[in-house]
Amino acid sequence: MGSGIECGDGWYGILDGLCDVLTSHGRQPGHPSIVATQVKEKFGDLRFYVHGNCAWCRGAIRFASAISRHVCEETGRPGVLMVRARSLKTLAEDVGHAKNYHPAAIDDDLAVEGSQKPTEDDLPSGWISIARALRSITADEEPLATLRFARSENTLVVHSDSNEGWLSGEMLCAIRVAARTNPSTGAMLIPASGDVDANGHVHSI
Repeated sequence: MGSGIECGDGWYGILDGLCDVLTSHGRQPGHPSIVATQVKEKFGDLRFYVHGNCAWCRGAIRFASAISRHVCEETGRPGVLMVRARSLKTLAEDVGHAKNYHPAAIDDDLAVEGSQKPTEDDLPSGWISIARALRSITADEEPLATLRFARSENTLVVHSDSNEGWLSGEMLCAIRVAARTNPSTGAMLIPASGDVDANGHVHSI
């Protein structure tokens, strides 16, 4: 990637979770090498382009883009899509207001028929946006699929009656992103600069 990663540090946890699942999936026998060609922000969303993907990979990437609409690109805290003139950014409201952005009117919590709409009785509040993002993109792709959410100790659990490969990619990416999200506050983990070496590898978080 000649331009490097063209988005803010707040999306580190999303990218880390996405790369985790893509790396594991790409090691399967016969799977082509997965190579990232561009990573950037566009219209408030994370855009992640690769060579060597499959339907499963595209599902994981689709979830990463969807959850980015709920995470401040700068701070990793919960965010909303905000607008300033013709510019769209996903930012925490205080960060956006300081930059003269205003919330855009949008509701992407689409219903999946038969699916659980999780509340704080089912999941910690910091994970609700992850479930909302997964419900929304599943509704777009397969409205009749069902989703069920739960928490097992510190792990997000997602079940579906669908065997579609792309949905499996979406679900596993959601689980890995939840592992990088504070379940109480919804804030994403961001490594301190001193924990990242010259090759971009994180030593501790």
